[in-house]
Amino acid sequence: MLLDYQLNQPRGFEGQVDGPIDHEGTYARTNPAKAQEGTITIAGTASDGVYSFTVTDPNDPAHPITVEFERADGETNNQIPAALAAKAVLALLLKFTVSVAANVITLKAANADITYGVTTSAPGTGTATWAQTVAAGGVYLPFGRFVAGGGDGVTARPLKVGDTVANICGVVVRELAVETRGSTTESDGIPPGREAVVASRAPMLMYTEEAVTPADTCYARIVANGSNDQIGRVRKSADGGNAVDVHTIARFDESAAAGTMVRVLVFIPLPPA
Repeated sequence: MLLDYQLNQPRGFEGQVDGPIDHEGTYARTNPAKAQEGTITIAGTASDGVYSFTVTDPNDPAHPITVEFERADGETNNQIPAALAAKAVLALLLKFTVSVAANVITLKAANADITYGVTTSAPGTGTATWAQTVAAGGVYLPFGRFVAGGGDGVTARPLKVGDTVANICGVVVRELAVETRGSTTESDGIPPGREAVVASRAPMLMYTEEAVTPADTCYARIVANGSNDQIGRVRKSADGGNAVDVHTIARFDESAAAGTMVRVLVFIPLPPA
């Protein structure tokens, strides 16, 4: 059967493998879909009256769930959230796991695709404050970027503040399972809940933020700074601590101008969990 379109990918897109590789150096890593998490903090001066919070499922807005506790016996700001949490365990069964420490209740949703609405109420000079700490859904893992291990041996995550070379597990590979058009949008990668191919030993095409040569030290961006806001891309300098030295696991194999693709040899002997 003759095909009228090109099956091979042309050289030049982030995340392409640029030469023969040993597939013992590539691993499947899941980009986890994250469930919503948040905290309710009881503070202020404890007052008699009803402390409450209401959880609303956007798919069922007509049936919000309200958890409440009436303070009437001098309960403290630690006892109030304990009482609320005890009631919430049953009220939010199958929707959230509930825990409490001191004056803070932590809610962790059971589903990764729902963003619940949470409102709070407190009497008098007391306060009850909701703060979302983890957004539902997760983030894309863009092709051709260094990523870190998730700490469990099976997941991967974008690099972040404080990461060192020891956290890096490899580079996200662009495979023929996706149509290649050279997109640089955030969705040009592995979506939450899907598996990525991560190369720990391979010649990879990666975007360089600076002009580089084989003599330069390879750095990976861990913090966005100005127009250089794509985490995991390579460069030749630390950018004031916004990039981490990765010369022990990667080196430039050719010269390239700033804002172009460069061949990077990646050689992580034993990727971290």
